[in-house]
Amino acid sequence: MDRDDAVLCEGTDFEGLLVHLLGDGIAVRFRARGTSMHPAVRDGDILRVHPIEHTVVHLGDIVLYCTPHNGIVVHRAVGISTHGEETILLVKGDASGTPDPRVPQSQVLGRVVSIERRGRTIVPRSWTSRYVAPLQARLFRLRRWAYRHLKQARMGLRKAIAAGDSGA
Repeated sequence: MDRDDAVLCEGTDFEGLLVHLLGDGIAVRFRARGTSMHPAVRDGDILRVHPIEHTVVHLGDIVLYCTPHNGIVVHRAVGISTHGEETILLVKGDASGTPDPRVPQSQVLGRVVSIERRGRTIVPRSWTSRYVAPLQARLFRLRRWAYRHLKQARMGLRKAIAAGDSGA
């Protein structure tokens, strides 16, 4: 997209524009905000999203969908099931510990086809993006959990040593 083609908008105008363009089969490009998809998508990355036909979502795809409460969301498909005739997606941010509420595939508007970061283009359908990025996010959460528990154990040990020193 050239600078001449750029449209600046935010909030409900942005959501409405994305829904309209993707619904009409037009690809969009926009700056990501938030950290729920870290490290695959970082705050400030430029995402290119192509419209999706509702039969082509695969596990590991990063999809853009619309919810009544949260508006536009970009998360990874981590599960696919059917409920009657409707396909239901289990989606989750890579940096999140829990999945989002289940998303009917009819709410999915597009798939992220490229991520631009510091002059590089990352293709999220590549093996590393689909499997390594979620693993990195899990390891990050594990490291954070381990650090918190080691810190608590260290504080408990210090208290026990201090109590032993004061009783001697």
